[in-house]
Amino acid sequence: MCGRRPRVKGFFWLSACGRVQPCVRPVCAALILFSAIICFLAFGVPRLPEIAARAERIRAQEIAAEYAYYCEKFGFKPRGQKYARCVLDLGNFG
Repeated sequence: MCGRRPRVKGFFWLSACGRVQPCVRPVCAALILFSAIICFLAFGVPRLPEIAARAERIRAQEIAAEYAYYCEKFGFKPRGQKYARCVLDLGNFG
């Protein structure tokens, strides 16, 4: 039994509720936690590779934009031989 409460004479349902009530909150919390875990396993885990690939793609775009910024700042024009060499050198350096 989760908790003991004095029995109320003449109202069986009231005394029964008094005995059950302390157990309800932990059971509800456990059910909510269990439901959240099941939802994560059902909907979150299958998408993890997609999320990781998207993050990697975004990071690669950010790095390419940073390399382009520095090569243009150094005075190399895009689509030129020196620009391509600058981007390769920055990639090897970073």
